[in-house]
Amino acid sequence: TTVEDSERIFTELIRSIEKRRSEVTQLIRDHEKAVMNRAERRLNRLDLELNEVSSFQKHMIMYISF
Repeated sequence: TTVEDSERIFTELIRSIEKRRSEVTQLIRDHEKAVMNRAERRLNRLDLELNEVSSFQKHMIMYISF
């Protein structure tokens, strides 16, 4: 019947929308994770550079002091 066909079509449409929503949500989570990992690597690199500069600065202060 027409009502049953309509219900079936709407049910399939809802399933399709829910599946797509789930896929998009996962894509967003994956992208967010990748961005966070990149940011963390950059912060670690900056921390290493800062430590190197700090160490160099300490050596220069000691050198100048003598």
